Parts: sequence; structure tokens; C-alpha cells
Amino acid sequence: MERVVETSPYYPAWVKSTQADLLKAKKAIQAHDLILLGELAESNALRMHALNLSARPPFSYFEPQSLVAMRLVEKLRTRGICCYYTLDAGPNVKVLCAHKDSQIIKETLQSVFAPDQLIEAFPGPGVQLINEK
Repeated sequence: MERVVETSPYYPAWVKSTQADLLKAKKAIQAHDLILLGELAESNALRMHALNLSARPPFSYFEPQSLVAMRLVEKLRTRGICCYYTLDAGPNVKVLCAHKDSQIIKETLQSVFAPDQLIEAFPGPGVQLINEK
């Protein structure tokens, strides 16, 4: 990201848009609005990766299978499955979905990816205060 910060003319706009996205994401979480949260996550992740292409010299973290996973998620949505992808600063795709849809999503991804390429993660118990002595 250092190269992006130093050379991308779009970096300041991304930072500004991310601040607005965070406020919207918090509201989406409070409202249990997975659609809005997913749309925000996808859009922000794609804008972040677009910065890499606008850096000098340009670069990309995407691997061919990153794009395959992204397209599979988009295809699932056309079938009425509520799921969205996001990415960190790397090639790994994460799929946001409701638990009720996780099995069909997993089966779809397993049609292309080996089981050891897929990791299922679920929400934890939430924040807990730990008193230190």
C-alpha cells in the first residue's frame, strides 16, 4: 500500500469514500441489512484494488482464481442467493452471506475449488470485557 499512497492520484478520494462507507456499514449492521453491507464491502474492496492499478508502477494482487471466485458469487446472486465478496490486500476472496445460504455457496465453490482452498468462518460470541489484574 505504500506505493499506492505515494503514487496513486486516486488514493485521497478512496480514503474519503471509505469514511462514508464505514458510517453506512455501521448502519447496515445495526439494521441487519446484509444486502447493503455486502454492496458496500464489494464496492470498497474493488476500489481499493483499483488503486493498485493506478499506482506507479501498477500492480495487482488478483490471481486468476480470485476472479473465478468473484464471478461465482455474482452468479449465485443472479440465482437469488444473498452473498457478496470482499478482499483484503491480497488475492483471497471472502464471501459474506447469511448462515442459511452457506451450504449452497460452499457447494458451488467446491465445484471449482479444492476443499483445502475453502475455509468456513462464522460470527463469534461477541465482545467480552476481560478484567486484567
